[in-house]
Amino acid sequence: MFRARPATSSGSKTATFDVELTAQAPLGLYGLRLATRSGLSNVHLFLVDELPVTRRPTGSQEAISVKLPLCITANCRPAAIDRYAIEVAKGQRVAFEVIGNRLGKDYDPLVRIRDAKGKLVAECDNSVGLFFDCRFAHTFADAGIHTVEVRDSRFEGHPTWHYVLRMGDFPEARVSVPSAVRVGEATTLMFPQIAGLQLPVQFAPNRPLESLFHEVRLSPSGPATWIPLAITDLPTVVEVEPNDTIETATVVAAKAPATLNGVLGRPGDVDWFAFELAQNQKLNIQGFSRTIGSAADLELVMFDADGREVRRVDDTELDEASFAFNAGKAGLYRLQVRDIARDGGPEFAYRIDVRAGGPQFQLLAEAADVTVPQGTYQPLALKVTRTEFKGEIQLELRGAPPGVTLQPNVIPADSVEFVGQIIAAPSAAEGLFTLQVVGTAMVAGSPALQAVAKTRPMIDRQLKNVDLIPYALREDQRHLPPSLTERIALMMVGKSVRRKKNETKFMLASSPRRSSDPRHRGRSSIASSRIWPSIASI
Repeated sequence: MFRARPATSSGSKTATFDVELTAQAPLGLYGLRLATRSGLSNVHLFLVDELPVTRRPTGSQEAISVKLPLCITANCRPAAIDRYAIEVAKGQRVAFEVIGNRLGKDYDPLVRIRDAKGKLVAECDNSVGLFFDCRFAHTFADAGIHTVEVRDSRFEGHPTWHYVLRMGDFPEARVSVPSAVRVGEATTLMFPQIAGLQLPVQFAPNRPLESLFHEVRLSPSGPATWIPLAITDLPTVVEVEPNDTIETATVVAAKAPATLNGVLGRPGDVDWFAFELAQNQKLNIQGFSRTIGSAADLELVMFDADGREVRRVDDTELDEASFAFNAGKAGLYRLQVRDIARDGGPEFAYRIDVRAGGPQFQLLAEAADVTVPQGTYQPLALKVTRTEFKGEIQLELRGAPPGVTLQPNVIPADSVEFVGQIIAAPSAAEGLFTLQVVGTAMVAGSPALQAVAKTRPMIDRQLKNVDLIPYALREDQRHLPPSLTERIALMMVGKSVRRKKNETKFMLASSPRRSSDPRHRGRSSIASSRIWPSIASI
């Protein structure tokens, strides 16, 4: 999917690469790392797009004439307004999107569109669910030249900030209903922001359960946007209106577990779901809104078989609403879903995963990248979160190159911390790889438990206060694409790595899976260590 080659000789501070992508590269946000003789850099968030890409001339103050559709990449300059002139027909629909804050930078884009007389005809600041970025569409009432203005809403900027402006006839949708598809099952995706748009989708039965970006088009030959989508093993339930009262709750025929999907379509909208539970049946309930591109801030309320409220939860800090529940007695239980501010609209979609309770565990890797010389090892620390489970956990490295192993590969019973060794045989090949740490545990009378270790890659250096306590990361640096948070970057180097004075060896490593497909038709030149631009076209 990805290949990078030096375009110029590396110096002590900079290097330039030609990056090539295969035609099959999935659209969306992924990660790049700079590989040096000293190790791997922090992650640089990178956009893969199919629209033609142009680079705004540095320091230009005049409006630049461009032809739709296209992507424009530019630096975010303090107190500057970037202007682009486009020609449109009367009644023409054009979608606009700015990716800046989603690149992990503190950029807050504001887009304004003016007609030939300078009159403001459209404006968009934040599309909630896309952090501070925006994605919207506008239908032009008049033909002629219009000017698109892009700037930081606070007139701020920084040499390491940059943005991508997309313009074309792509969907403005940023969330689908449902936002999860059961593996092997044909499903129709609906898009509340675009009336009438439906998209059939089906994943092979052997497809791994994962989160990804899925391409959406208004027509088969039209340009695409991408939306977050999960491949799940749960039955999918979509709300059936009217379900605004406890008496008209959408009944979950499959009972629990299931994934519940809907949209709070207007201010004050409330959705209800009902399901039969046995006495002492345990559930784990997890809400999704911001992480799937939705504007909703979910509040979940559980009512027992007698109609009494027994649990109410909202999000905590930057984590979405979730809770564990134990049914005190058998009966029909109801779950109320609403926005905590009682807001609503077509972009207020949600998903709620209702899974069986009981034994489970989660893994968190302390490192998101590892550099290992041949014939040596590097430690890998894991934190274990256990729920009603104390047994051993078997570990495996998924996607590791031949000769790379994890030892020991068993987390002892009751352990909540584990330190293993990623060992590289002397014959292990040099190169750049991504791998997953997968834990499996057996529980008597239950299916095997399995979890993939999560990671927390750093985008920028995390600063500390005078007491050496790290500052909290911004939301755009915590909620990263799944291609980054479920994989560890591995760089294999030779037995003896010696560096000449003032010499740094640069390579680029990507977070998506490696591919041997030789067909490459997209190219972008990237300068590092401040990597720019942040986009390549396939």
